[in-house]
Amino acid sequence: MALRFSYVYGPYSYHKGSVIPEFFRQIRRGRELTIYGDGEQTRDFLYVADVCQAIGAALEADLPWGQAIQLGTGEETTINSLLRLLRGVVGEAQFPVVVYASPRPGEVGRNFAAIDQARRFLHFHPQTPLAEGLQETWKWFCPGNRSEPHDGGK
Repeated sequence: MALRFSYVYGPYSYHKGSVIPEFFRQIRRGRELTIYGDGEQTRDFLYVADVCQAIGAALEADLPWGQAIQLGTGEETTINSLLRLLRGVVGEAQFPVVVYASPRPGEVGRNFAAIDQARRFLHFHPQTPLAEGLQETWKWFCPGNRSEPHDGGK
């Protein structure tokens, strides 16, 4: 079986290059956030604890041979909506300037997972609302909650 993950985020993601850890790193550094495009592009953000639950279910499931299963929430979130949630998590005082730049070549406009197979075979129902997962992730990124990872001065 193959499990295909959507945009996984959560604690311990400091070195990931995806949008949520990148934005949290920039916020911690007091740097502006750059949105490539108009911010209406969508992603399907899946909290790491939900991924772990699905992997555990997959280990126990009797799946058809060669079945590929998408893991996500099945919900589209625009980058602009993500920014609003991040602002609520971080607080207005700490939130940096947001800059919109030209879309990068190959930028995907819409991306979300069809999780029908995960529901059918794994009885998978993601439990973590995005706002809650972002709050937990931000706690991990905050100083004093953990030792600071070496980021090479980036």
